[in-house]
Amino acid sequence: MVLDPQICRKEPPLSSNRPTSKSATRRERRVAEREERRRAAPKPSGLSVRIPPIAWISGAAIALGVLAIVIAVLASGVGGGPSVTLTKPAELAPSELIDGRSVGPADAPAQMDVWADYQCPGCGIFSTDVEPRLINQYVRQGNLRITFRDFAFLGQESLDAAVAARCAGDQGQFWHYMQYVYANQRGENLGQFSRAFLDSVARELGLDINAFGSCLAGTKAKQAVADETNQGGAIPVSSTPTLIVNGQKVASLDFTVITKAIDDAIAAGQGATPAPGSPAASPSPAASSSPAITPTPVP
Repeated sequence: MVLDPQICRKEPPLSSNRPTSKSATRRERRVAEREERRRAAPKPSGLSVRIPPIAWISGAAIALGVLAIVIAVLASGVGGGPSVTLTKPAELAPSELIDGRSVGPADAPAQMDVWADYQCPGCGIFSTDVEPRLINQYVRQGNLRITFRDFAFLGQESLDAAVAARCAGDQGQFWHYMQYVYANQRGENLGQFSRAFLDSVARELGLDINAFGSCLAGTKAKQAVADETNQGGAIPVSSTPTLIVNGQKVASLDFTVITKAIDDAIAAGQGATPAPGSPAASPSPAASSSPAITPTPVP
């Protein structure tokens, strides 16, 4: 039997990659070209992350919330505002002589109450020029005690400064705070005693600014200022500054008249009359150069 060689020949298998048509060949070329372009493209140096829109919205909401908190904190005064350039008092009262809102020993024979408004120009002169002389001449010797009394009537800035000084007093710094306020007078209700200014004085004196701000926001100090101002009106205080020595109004703000009232109170406390030419009877040599104080009348 003779076999047909065509029947026994093994045909090679069809390749799965073998193009089956002209169209398939073109598609394969396009795929290959795209793959080559992809491989040739530069690789990014880092990861590229697509942030979904909801993440942007959430981030913006958080930022707005933080901003609102910061604004609220600044408005409440916690942490304080921007700093203001301050004029330092020429002579701060000695800390060892200060007792709250007074300077001098409680048992001094002459007791002086000073009724004043923080915006009153004459009160500023008394604080910066006359008071330091009285401290050196009488308080240091234990003969005079000066006590500050609120009579805030010239406007909102007077009230704000009075409240701030009392808040400083809660931290033992009333007297020096009061001196800083008077050393920085710039006129009445012109914005000088702004919150930024009041905070700057507090920081200058090393106060706890958060406690200071909380006190300003409270009602205790405000009520104390209002109550004392009403007490002054009942005396009555008709102008500022009004000086009262041992219960008697000083007739004039002339330095010699002030020292005469103090000398008389000291002599009365000692049961004697000052002899002519004695230190208690004679005004300080600086008295002649003391600036005149014009009182501010109460409407």
